[in-house]
Formats: sequence, structure tokens, C-alpha cells
Amino acid sequence: MPSTARRALARFTLDAFFLARDAENPLAAVEEVFDLIEPGFEPPAGRQSAKRLQ
Repeated sequence: MPSTARRALARFTLDAFFLARDAENPLAAVEEVFDLIEPGFEPPAGRQSAKRLQ
């Protein structure tokens, strides 16, 4: 994954905390944000993840 993509995912992950802390249900807010972020952590098609290499 390119460095820019990693930095963007890290930024979204850190911002999830700030979005959630003001929410009525912080846990639900974090889960909702991570539902959006999580697919970005999948390896691109044709590449193996670190788990598969172990």
C-alpha cells in the first residue's frame, strides 16, 4: 500500500476518537467509523496480507 494511503488510513483512525467522543453513543460511533475504514486495510488484489505469509 502506498505511503499516502497508509497515512490517510491512520488519520481517519485517529479522527474516529474525536468524532466519537461527542456522539450520544461513542462506542456505536467508533464502530460505524471503523466499518468505513476497515475495508481500506485489505491488501490490494493480487497481494498477500502479512497474515497469509506467516
